[in-house]
Amino acid sequence: MLIFLLVAFLLRVGIATRFPSIDYPDETFQTREPAHHIAYGNWVVTWEYRRGVRSWVFPAFLAAVMRATAWMGDGSEGYLLGIAIVLSALSLPTIWSGMLWSYRVSGCLAAVLTGCISVFWYELIYYDPRALSEVVAGHLLLPGLYLGAFDGEVSSQRKRLFTAGLLCGLAGALRFHLAPAIFLATVYFCKRNWRERLPAVLLGVCTPILVFGFVDAVTWSYPFHSYVENFRYNIVEDKAAVVHGVRPWYWYFEYLTLHIGPMLPLAVLGAIWRARFLGCVALAILIPHTLLQHKEFRFLFPLLPILLTLAGIGLADLVATWNAQLSTRRARASIVAGALMFVVITSVSLARVYPRWKKARENSLAFEELSHSPTLCGVAIVGDSYSWADYGGYTYLHRSVPIYLVPNKDQIGKLSPSFNTLVISERLSEQAGDFVPAKCWGLVCLYTRPGTCSPGPAEEINDALRRRNR
Repeated sequence: MLIFLLVAFLLRVGIATRFPSIDYPDETFQTREPAHHIAYGNWVVTWEYRRGVRSWVFPAFLAAVMRATAWMGDGSEGYLLGIAIVLSALSLPTIWSGMLWSYRVSGCLAAVLTGCISVFWYELIYYDPRALSEVVAGHLLLPGLYLGAFDGEVSSQRKRLFTAGLLCGLAGALRFHLAPAIFLATVYFCKRNWRERLPAVLLGVCTPILVFGFVDAVTWSYPFHSYVENFRYNIVEDKAAVVHGVRPWYWYFEYLTLHIGPMLPLAVLGAIWRARFLGCVALAILIPHTLLQHKEFRFLFPLLPILLTLAGIGLADLVATWNAQLSTRRARASIVAGALMFVVITSVSLARVYPRWKKARENSLAFEELSHSPTLCGVAIVGDSYSWADYGGYTYLHRSVPIYLVPNKDQIGKLSPSFNTLVISERLSEQAGDFVPAKCWGLVCLYTRPGTCSPGPAEEINDALRRRNR
């Protein structure tokens, strides 16, 4: 089992460093950017932190990681690698729990096949190192479900149930949309002996939720401020659907069918044959999310490790049934090798189609390069009103200099006294003025000019975002 975890860890960290990208602006501006503010001061403030719809708990955790791992590289490289390492390591208990669950309900073959799927599945490799609250909630939920669903030694039962509740509660605190699944899990954990089990489970569930509420009271206006404002914005006012678009109720079913392919029917088989409770938890996550008008796959990420665990169980039973009907049964090693080949081919085939492996890669590399520049005194992002979101803010820049937004290249000359470096997603010619090309990554280029910076008419990014309510 340790081999599975080692391979999974190396894959996740290796892909995160080999294919750096910013899949969603939220993984920067709602988590790592406020973490940079806690750790180092500078940050780009988006509307979520002006309105108070995000908790400071997860950014505080990332800030500690930033401080602890900055030595691993110059500029922003050290702590970006450190975050990828820590979050990849945090995903490993999910693989461990899935394998143990499969072993408990279906035996050794199911555990091995679940391990193969969890280690090599492309969307887990892609998302596990990312600083998204729903991803981290997914890292915590399955281990919590496993600890609560299976009995251990009687002497350690209360500790086990408390830990199960703690992990589930922490997942719910990070992603309150998981509340129906956590309620279902609590009922299941306690159904055999309510009097003995419920206090330990409730204490575990409530502890992280109360901590998040207390942090909101200290950092915002009142306990659970971020939850109330988030609910008001997304549910009551439904502004996320207005701003980002509406998808039909069945969109998640379509997405899962396309993105996990044969794993979905295998997961259904696993839930029906061996793990009905886990299947019910999956439905308790999926169905409430279908009711929300604004849909993104990352919101559903906590469901993914559960479905892949169920797929491993279903695949093991299907293979065992097929093998039993053969006149000459196949050796277990050949079955595992064939199943591993099936999983890897399926994962690679889908990986070539769906994830945005290089989204905003050039933009983030440009700002990361600037984190090493000793002469930088101001940087301008030239582009449309939302191009700033692809550059990673001070998380990647990591320099105590202003960032300016320049709406188009025709304004560079007039605004250039404020900055001595600009980034733009095209090649410039005569419009560059005193600026000369320094380095390019695809279409994204850095241009620099000699000299220093002075206050001027260029609009600083936080002023611009405040004016635009972004």
